[in-house]
Amino acid sequence: MFYCQNLLFYLYLLYFGTAFRGNAASPPRNARSSDNLQHIDSVERSTGSSRYKGRSSEGLGGFEPGDPAPAFQVQTLDGVFVYNPQNHSKSALIVHAFTNKSAFLECLWTWSESLSDLLKYLPSDTEILLLSLDDTALQDAHWMREQVYRAAAHGGKEILSRLHFSPTPVFALGNWLPRVFYSWGCGGHNCGLAQVVFSSPDWSIPVIGKRLNARYDWLNGRWGTDPYRLLDAGDGCKPVTSVKGHELYRRRLFHPINIPASMVHFEPSVMQALRKGHPVNVTFQITPSPNFFFAINQKGALSEMGWFLYPTFRFMAWQAQWFTFNEALQEQLNRPAISVPVFDRHLMQGDTGARVEVDLPGGNYSDGLYPFKVMSLFPGGTFDKDYNSRYQEIKFSVPASTKKVELYAVITAHGSDENFCGEFCVTSHHFLINRSINNTLVFESAGTPLGCAMRLDLSGTNSVLYFGLFEGRNPDPKTNPGYIIMYSFLVFYK
Repeated sequence: MFYCQNLLFYLYLLYFGTAFRGNAASPPRNARSSDNLQHIDSVERSTGSSRYKGRSSEGLGGFEPGDPAPAFQVQTLDGVFVYNPQNHSKSALIVHAFTNKSAFLECLWTWSESLSDLLKYLPSDTEILLLSLDDTALQDAHWMREQVYRAAAHGGKEILSRLHFSPTPVFALGNWLPRVFYSWGCGGHNCGLAQVVFSSPDWSIPVIGKRLNARYDWLNGRWGTDPYRLLDAGDGCKPVTSVKGHELYRRRLFHPINIPASMVHFEPSVMQALRKGHPVNVTFQITPSPNFFFAINQKGALSEMGWFLYPTFRFMAWQAQWFTFNEALQEQLNRPAISVPVFDRHLMQGDTGARVEVDLPGGNYSDGLYPFKVMSLFPGGTFDKDYNSRYQEIKFSVPASTKKVELYAVITAHGSDENFCGEFCVTSHHFLINRSINNTLVFESAGTPLGCAMRLDLSGTNSVLYFGLFEGRNPDPKTNPGYIIMYSFLVFYK
């Protein structure tokens, strides 16, 4: 197994111009195996992916999200783990299947911050069953447990009793769990096997290895579907001038550059070919695989897991926190509502209307202010290159009787372009008051509710301007732009 911190960023320079694009000795490719390079999500939509048209069980008698999870038991390193819906009614269970064929999962398990996030953020009402898809399940179980124990040496040992490591591979479990992994499998973001394919005229077969796409704010490029020509860039610590007009140097890594990057294994045959001056081409593909995660919530219902933007267990912990929050929310919603009469037989007439002070159960929460005017602002829209041009500055006046003004906004997003926007990308939303006061919200992870109420000290005539950005710049998707859903208001109190 290789470690995330030792993943080698192939120090070959890929020139993104036509002069170095290669066509020789490239293996057959099709649009479906082109990864999320040019948005595999759209390919799945057009090729009848079960992700969007309802899963086909393909003879497996597969399960659907929301189905009740049957009881099962699995052998673990510490005995037999038994899941019984009746006994687990107060806890959630996340089931994870590791495979050594995935660079993403290897980094998930070897990056110290990822493991620390698991120990720090996993809710106390959540258990995790850890499996392996490979023949090396016994070794994998011991290795995963060792990784967690090493991380727990610095704190977080209290969750160890809730982690269950199984030495039995998924294909030998003999229960219904493999049906979920197989029937929920996919080849898009956060699942499937991301791979790199090296080919050369001197080879009878290509060299195929696993890869991990880099995700940094300063790397804005995406891999294309055409083959690239590889060049030897040495150890990466010195300027490289072997490509016309291009130089890659460590000092540039802190400035945005429009190139993609991936980390892959060191392949001796590839390096040998380059050192001999033989041409080597590289293409990128993704091979569909069983799913790596699913969950059972506190109600015993099967649930899909949210996408991981990058390899850290914090996303798993956030999913578990959502289960906890949603369970508490459902309990609240199922309780009988308390009805508090407000305008009960109260006379309302004229411009003054009516005002009532209400003692709410548990005390009076009135601060002496009440809203008397609400002004709608900006509604959101298609998150494309014209997104910000649709908004104009709004002028407004603050009535003399106003004691407080709040800018209230709730923002969410749907859809997924080639950058996974707007639902699974980093967006920021800016409300500029009087062209000087910038109130900014940054949406950094899927599933995070983006809402706020900001107090403004205003009087007289004012203005508010809104704009939304993708990773600090105007959105400019090439395919299937996402959609921003926004409710924003100014609320005036007196």
